Parts: sequence; C-alpha cells; structure tokens
Amino acid sequence: MCLVVKEGCKPEIASEDITCWKFVNMLRKDKWMAPIRGTLHDYDKVLIACDRLSVEPWHVAYGILHFVIEEGFHGYTNIDDAKNKANIFNAHTLVKCTIPKGAEYCLGPNGEIAATKMIVHKPKTE
Repeated sequence: MCLVVKEGCKPEIASEDITCWKFVNMLRKDKWMAPIRGTLHDYDKVLIACDRLSVEPWHVAYGILHFVIEEGFHGYTNIDDAKNKANIFNAHTLVKCTIPKGAEYCLGPNGEIAATKMIVHKPKTE
C-alpha cells in the first residue's frame, strides 16, 4: 500500500499514541503478515519499519504532480474509512493498532496514515 500525499506534506512526530486500523493476514495465533509486503510480525510489540518516512514524487495525473510514501506501516485513522476499503482487502482481517508516541507519521487525504512504528494488537477471538 502506498500513501499518496499532497506536495509539501511533511511527516510529523506523534505527541501521543495514535489509534488506527490495519488489514492483516492472520497466520497463527501469535503472528500476522501485511497483505502487500508479506513480512511476518508478532502481535502486541512495537515494530519499527524504518527510521524516517520519505515523501517522493510519484506521477503526474490531470496536470498535478502527486507524491507518495512507500515505506512504513500503513493503516487508517478512522475505522469507517477502513471498513469502506474492506472490499479491496476482503480476504484479510481488520485489526486495531497503535502508532506509539514519538513515532514519525504522515496523514493522507482520505483517512490513511503511514508511520515508522506501529503496534498491531492481537484480534480478540471469541
């Protein structure tokens, strides 16, 4: 997943924990994998994707240069926005996550977020 942002978008540092949601592949009770990157991770641990987020030129559409953030952990700041994207990720599980205080992050125009650090919480199975 890539985060498309406007020109001049600069990553910020989280002054407090940020709650967000992410689609994952549940592999085992203690492991998950990102659908796009295919990297295996543990639940409920602070994961570090990169040191810094880079805003890079991407492509021109309708005469406007778009920028993208490819690295980092990606998710949605609003559960309703995430659920609206569920048809794209219909074979995956939506889980609650935390971007910890002090992590670098960048917001997209439609509720998307990318961050250098993320905690993916283990889904409750009842």
